[in-house]
Amino acid sequence: MEFNWRAQKILLALSDNLDRRLIINKLSFRAIRQVMVGLKRSAEERWVAMRYAKTWPPYRQDFDGLDAKRTPEDDYSRSVKAGILMKQEGYTEDDYDRALDILGGSSAESPTIQTRSLPPKEWKGDKEQWNFFNRWGMKIRATRNVNEAWRVFTTFSDITPNAQVYGEMFLKLQARELHEEADLLPGDSRETFHVHQNNLSEYELARQSPPTVAELYDQMISHGIKPEGHCLYALVRNARTIQDGFRYLRDSPCDPVSVNSMALFKLPSYQALRRIPLLAFNSYIQLLCRLQPDRGGRQKFHADEIIRIRHAITLIKERLKPHTTEGATFRPPWHAVFRALARPYICLTNGTQAEDDAEALRTSTDLLSSVVTTVGMDPDIFKYYCRTIQKAAVSRLASLQSSTENPYSPGFAATATGEHVPLVTGLQDILRELKAIFDKLVAPVEQVGELEAPIFLHNVGPLHLHTYMRTLAFLEDTDGMVDVMRWMLRNRRYLDEEAERKNSRGPALIAKTLCAFQAFAGPQLSAGQADEMARHMDAVAEAGGNWRWPTPEEVDRYVQSDLRGGSLRLRQRYLARWWQNALENELDDGGVDRVAME
Repeated sequence: MEFNWRAQKILLALSDNLDRRLIINKLSFRAIRQVMVGLKRSAEERWVAMRYAKTWPPYRQDFDGLDAKRTPEDDYSRSVKAGILMKQEGYTEDDYDRALDILGGSSAESPTIQTRSLPPKEWKGDKEQWNFFNRWGMKIRATRNVNEAWRVFTTFSDITPNAQVYGEMFLKLQARELHEEADLLPGDSRETFHVHQNNLSEYELARQSPPTVAELYDQMISHGIKPEGHCLYALVRNARTIQDGFRYLRDSPCDPVSVNSMALFKLPSYQALRRIPLLAFNSYIQLLCRLQPDRGGRQKFHADEIIRIRHAITLIKERLKPHTTEGATFRPPWHAVFRALARPYICLTNGTQAEDDAEALRTSTDLLSSVVTTVGMDPDIFKYYCRTIQKAAVSRLASLQSSTENPYSPGFAATATGEHVPLVTGLQDILRELKAIFDKLVAPVEQVGELEAPIFLHNVGPLHLHTYMRTLAFLEDTDGMVDVMRWMLRNRRYLDEEAERKNSRGPALIAKTLCAFQAFAGPQLSAGQADEMARHMDAVAEAGGNWRWPTPEEVDRYVQSDLRGGSLRLRQRYLARWWQNALENELDDGGVDRVAME
């Protein structure tokens, strides 16, 4: 939506320079509003939301003198202001426009929260009256918690909700509750806020409490409403069990034979899988990946639990074949698999954590060829692959550290003889693959004429670079880290723009990337490399940039912030190697007596 808004602003600016301006009709206003409801809150909108979040319903209140000076129009979001302009131009408002009003945080019926969201589907022609359900569904979406959503759901007691309205209620019931320390406001994300009981009696609490997902689903089926569309997708991907997911799919309009063929330990044909809609198929893949078990001490899992993610991979390869359009364009199932493999404690073998993490890395590496030959690589898959490498290296590092404390272990003997054990198996192959992927992602786009084209083929931002820098550190490739630092310095203006898009998080990630470089590459830099990096950073400072090398205290805080302890162990490993190299250099230079004295 952010890029859509950039494109729309270019068109609007172009119109101002024409002899006859482009006419902004009702559909134009609607397109602008559909984009605006998907944008992050501006600083002004966030300021208003902080005041409205203090009470519910979010009626306007004056908390101080500054609030008293503000007019009601000052609190309108950009989407609502565009809707007002549309009405001032003489265009009438319908149910779909009212649904956009609700998402924008303004409604004539009741106050609502400005909610960042994709716009609902617009019904046209004979089905235009169905936009009423859009309005109803968006009112449920623009609430803070399940109790508020349930009150909105039961607003129209004389009308049976459709699958869209049920779907919005299911999403509220399935959403996680937000932690109190999170820096989020109502409407920023899908997470729900805490329900304030206000000293209500037990009877009143029971009366106002919403049903469970199972109770609401039974109610929906009893009214003759089948799960379909986004309602079906939400139910399947968030199901408690595989059996529940199959129940939702069987109750839906999907072909029952094809649904049954996707069960564990079965191998459906391509023709059978084609009869499952892509988004329903993706929801089932997400369910399999989410329910792949995580490690719990010495707990052992049954085969039908361990096999889930491998079954998901088999289904994806059969459904998304390289020679098909869907196979060459549909990435979400691959994202689900790579995201699951990057999870810190995912269990794949019923072995030790180090064995599970190594198996996750082997599986991810093997899948890269399938991804490249179908949908191609993208920054998200690259990010998940980097995280999988990191967690395998962290587990291996912990194992090596414990083994070096045991004088009877192979690790102790290897360390005693000065051998350097790599943290991942197949280090050189993985490094080669990783660098090749990064080079493809940041391949420059040829600029043709005056057309403003993207600089690189993919949108690589501070998050991807921080993850990549840390991964190279765990692969102990100092030269690779230097190359990434050179790339960042060459493309500083591009990275500053990307960081600005992420608000405060973007600059923080760039600072973390610099901390990672200093923490891990710093001790290993040659004199020439250190001088080169210093010159580049001095040039940045002279040009007025806000990049700087972190202080030793900031580097220490960065290392200590790693909850799994991998950063601290890795830094100790780097420093130990630096000290060993320094001793060897002293000995080679004839400084035996001085080293012995020290």
